[in-house]
Amino acid sequence: MCTTNSGLPRARRPAAELPDAGCERVAAAHRRGADHESGLALATGARQNQPMTRGGRLQLEGGLERGPSLEITIDGRPVAAFAGETVAAVLFAADIVMTRRTQRGSPRGVFCGMGVCFDCLVVVDGVPNTRACMTWVSDGMRIERQDGLDAADPMSGCPAQ
Repeated sequence: MCTTNSGLPRARRPAAELPDAGCERVAAAHRRGADHESGLALATGARQNQPMTRGGRLQLEGGLERGPSLEITIDGRPVAAFAGETVAAVLFAADIVMTRRTQRGSPRGVFCGMGVCFDCLVVVDGVPNTRACMTWVSDGMRIERQDGLDAADPMSGCPAQ
């Protein structure tokens, strides 16, 4: 069993003696000439031998191919997509992080990526509260970012009774 200078086993070292792995990664990124945020992303992407960038798609390797090209619109803007991608993947590729705003105006986006948290709600083809991470794109799909519950409230815009 490894021991420290204090004679304690490594597993029982005081927290002050333990190295900070995060700081070591940042220091390594700085030595490579990267800034703090992109350095962490580069360190993560280095495992796959390709740098991580914001927006865009990863290069496919090992005989993988994308599905047929599709065209969808996001907030009225035409965006290229591929069959087999989720709405969340297309949003990331288009460098769109925020998918909706809460009733109080706080921005939300993809959090869990597996349909549990409901933070990635968007309006798809006029249907509000659609989870971007669980919805496959289709040709001609219209995606809009959702603002509060207005899009989901069937009584919005109706006169008071």
